[in-house]
Amino acid sequence: GEAEGVGGARRENAGGEESPGSEGSAGAGFSGRRDGGGFAASDTGPRLVTHKLRLGYQELSADEALSRILPADVTVPTGFETVGHIAHLNLRAEHEPHKAAVAHVLLDKLPHIRTVVNKTGETGGPFRTFAMEVLAGEGGEVLETEVSENGLTYRLDFRAVYWNSKLGTERARLVDSFAPGDVVLDLCCGVGPIALLAARKCTAVYANDLNPTAVKYVEVNQKKNNAKNVFMNLAGVSCMDARDCVAMRVAEVAAAAAAAAAG
Repeated sequence: GEAEGVGGARRENAGGEESPGSEGSAGAGFSGRRDGGGFAASDTGPRLVTHKLRLGYQELSADEALSRILPADVTVPTGFETVGHIAHLNLRAEHEPHKAAVAHVLLDKLPHIRTVVNKTGETGGPFRTFAMEVLAGEGGEVLETEVSENGLTYRLDFRAVYWNSKLGTERARLVDSFAPGDVVLDLCCGVGPIALLAARKCTAVYANDLNPTAVKYVEVNQKKNNAKNVFMNLAGVSCMDARDCVAMRVAEVAAAAAAAAAG
């Protein structure tokens, strides 16, 4: 694109020669006749000099670049989720012929993004995951990344586990409602954003998920955050159906109560 700027105002004497020491001087207004690309100076007024600037791809933002690359009747995709170094897009049918170009622009313009994926299926199944395609950047069958949320760091495989970055505030609000003496059972813990946050506060926290990959990351994330002196210890971690987990934990509590009464 081209942009016009104003600069280099100079005073000239009646003979058209530049007055010494006058470069960059400014006046209260401009006077004189219009002459080509600027204003011809009067005897006492400054001269307006017009410059043309040519802005290339490197000077454009991602939105500006996409608005020039995509056809005029195609909407520029501006909203997407960021999961660590992964940009997660939900492109429409109109973007299908241009999805590779969109992905490469995002890689170029967003320094923290190293992978761009596009959702190709609905969220569902027993593990609440969805089909996706890698449009550009790193990654393949495993899309491992790290996310910081509410003071903790979580490692996860975005393709294999459920994660929604938009729920961070809601997870913090939920844990804020817990009391220090509470015992918490997180039946669908994912990679641990509620269970591990609660473990910093509550008497005991039990984490469970049906997805074995998610359970693996819960244990990884507990060690990872404890190594940073954020001490939290889950009372138990399990991988089973939620109903079975409740039955198991209730039976454990009943057995502990019976043992205490017998002692």
